[in-house]
Amino acid sequence: MQKGKGFFRLVVAVSILVFITFFLAAIFTKPEPEKPAKLRA
Repeated sequence: MQKGKGFFRLVVAVSILVFITFFLAAIFTKPEPEKPAKLRA
């Protein structure tokens, strides 16, 4: 039971970090159209 809760918390924490990362990336890349293309390549 404890491992299940820990795994759930880990998944939630990772998903939040990923969301924040994409959110910040979207904010920083919007003014410059060249950056997203370079990151994807």
